[in-house]
Amino acid sequence: MRENFWIPQRLDITQDVTDYWNLTDDERYAFDGILSYLTFLDSVQTCNIPHLKNSITAPEISLCMAEQISQEGMHNQSYQYMIESIIPSEKRTAVYDFWRTDKVLKDRCQFIAGLYQKYVDNSTQENYFIALLADYLLEGLYFYNGLN
Repeated sequence: MRENFWIPQRLDITQDVTDYWNLTDDERYAFDGILSYLTFLDSVQTCNIPHLKNSITAPEISLCMAEQISQEGMHNQSYQYMIESIIPSEKRTAVYDFWRTDKVLKDRCQFIAGLYQKYVDNSTQENYFIALLADYLLEGLYFYNGLN
């Protein structure tokens, strides 16, 4: 599990800065949107996995969840590093907020965040199960499709 993360400063994105400007407008639009979307998803994980972890009593599972929280935070640092290094300064805020202005991304983000929020607001067993499904949905479908 510890080999499954990126350290921002170890990412060599020197070529990416040049390549970004060689993309078509549509490709840059997609790149910006995907980066914004993935940033949101990992932010949601960083904030919500601790809520799920609080109900876990098995130390080995709790440890795995703590590691996941750490990795999600590291992923966010990596995305920030990419945005701050590749995206022109006057466009960075728009990239961070892209998911808020694109209807499809906004709907996806609000849906997944809403599933977690149900558990945060009302910590029932049913809502815990829904939040676990949200975790699987986010990692297995949302995040995976954000990279493809």
